[in-house]
Amino acid sequence: MAPTLVEVDGLKLALLLLASLVACAGVTAQSRPWGIALTALGACASNGYLLWRKLAASTQPALCNINSTINCDVVNTSQYSELWGVSITLIGLCFYAALLITALRSIGKTPAFYAATFAFSAAAVLYSLFLGWAS
Repeated sequence: MAPTLVEVDGLKLALLLLASLVACAGVTAQSRPWGIALTALGACASNGYLLWRKLAASTQPALCNINSTINCDVVNTSQYSELWGVSITLIGLCFYAALLITALRSIGKTPAFYAATFAFSAAAVLYSLFLGWAS
């Protein structure tokens, strides 16, 4: 039986995410600030895409709608998609843009940046896991 279009798109997305993860890990192994900057750039792109989807109220399914469990549209329209009336994707876009700028400015500078980056990134990951669970 041939795979469905959703399964093929899901596989493409999974491969893209895996390639991105490997690229970010490789760059991070060579230079932490550049690795953080590259990862933040990818996160900015993801949040920008999801914010655009939320604002445009597109009727087409999102690229990250793999199945009923992994479905960005469900998360993007859920009660958890906003904090105090502000879209989580906008907050994420601002956070990762600030992280990108800070990473680029910190090249060759203090290790305190890494501790702050870890703390904020851990909070972002935990909230992302919560959204995944909530969907």
